[in-house]
Amino acid sequence: MPPRPNVANVVEAKLNGTIGNGKWTNVLHMQYTGTAPQVADLQTVATALGTAWATDIAPLCATTVALATIDLADLTAPTASTLRGISSAQPGTRTGTQNPNSAAMVGSWQYNLRYRGGHGRTYWPAGVQADITSGSQWSGAFKTTALANLRAFRTAVNAITHGSTTYKLVAVSYKTNNTPRPTPLVLTINDVAVHGRVDTMRARLGKETP
Repeated sequence: MPPRPNVANVVEAKLNGTIGNGKWTNVLHMQYTGTAPQVADLQTVATALGTAWATDIAPLCATTVALATIDLADLTAPTASTLRGISSAQPGTRTGTQNPNSAAMVGSWQYNLRYRGGHGRTYWPAGVQADITSGSQWSGAFKTTALANLRAFRTAVNAITHGSTTYKLVAVSYKTNNTPRPTPLVLTINDVAVHGRVDTMRARLGKETP
């Protein structure tokens, strides 16, 4: 598979963590204006992302869930700045029994692009057993809290700066009608919607053992 094309003025952020005995990764994208970030600048971004996760996402996650490290890469060019494995130990703070490692609370990012299919989404390792009703649905109270916190997380990301450089949360579309775009489309995220159903990320269960 050929490498993905460059995306000018966009930093990819991978938030890596643990859930019980499993692992999770959430990938986000941030568009910047101003001077391209250097490695030291990406450290500032990583610190701000860790703080935003601890403030807005950790309250949605069981205490057996934690953010561990953050990876950042400027996608402008292969030689642009990168930062890997930055420690950001942030545990979840939600009281209650953890759901299975595969359970996820999905937030669909809202942006101005019409097409068939769902919008880009993030499978957060959030919620506890008491937040589930009817066996497969998030409770109304949890959905309300999750929506407010995801909106606050977006606001926090959009407030990240270093020097004259500012950031905002975006989505990156690499394909249209299953065909690669010559130039990836960068879409400003305007809002988020929380799915009512408890979704699944089976990869977080790890490899099956005999």
